[in-house]
Amino acid sequence: MGSNTYSKKTPKYIVVHPGQAHRDEVIACGIAMALHGPLTIFRRDPTESEMEDPDVLVLDVGGKLEPDKGNFDHHQLPRDAAPACAYTLYAESVGLANVLKLRKWYEIGAMLDSKGPFATAKSLGLEKFPFELTAGPIEGQFMMMFEKETVIQPLDLLGIGRKVADVELRAEQVHGNAEIGDAKSPPRGGIGAGRA
Repeated sequence: MGSNTYSKKTPKYIVVHPGQAHRDEVIACGIAMALHGPLTIFRRDPTESEMEDPDVLVLDVGGKLEPDKGNFDHHQLPRDAAPACAYTLYAESVGLANVLKLRKWYEIGAMLDSKGPFATAKSLGLEKFPFELTAGPIEGQFMMMFEKETVIQPLDLLGIGRKVADVELRAEQVHGNAEIGDAKSPPRGGIGAGRA
């Protein structure tokens, strides 16, 4: 398989699977951009040449875990393997896993993605997994907008973020919780600024 670490070199771009967007590839993309700056994301199956090119980051698709080549898929791992998903595999490879493991969502998300809701609930001592506690409306809106695109340019992510903020602000106005008059622009300091 080669090395367990991914190159510190900035990738040319990212490839993630098409169809429904999942938290694991979106978070992995976020980690990559936090480390390397803005990157274009292609939502499609990778080509063979992309799978062999360490300058292309392939996340949650491709059927291979080859960090030295930039391939971070968990779907081919054995069912009895430790919980893993695109963001845990990538974070481990770039040296961020120990920091991120301090957050409960990190390991719970990996278990949910790789083992399913029943096994995850059982591991937490619950009868069923509480999906309603794991994602808010902003995340849901962002994921829906992310999955509608086939190519996402770095500035598109800002546009998606602004659309999500606009939807959230309108929802607050409808429910009487907003303290702003214009839903098209968030208050100074970001969403929620100025609240007690």
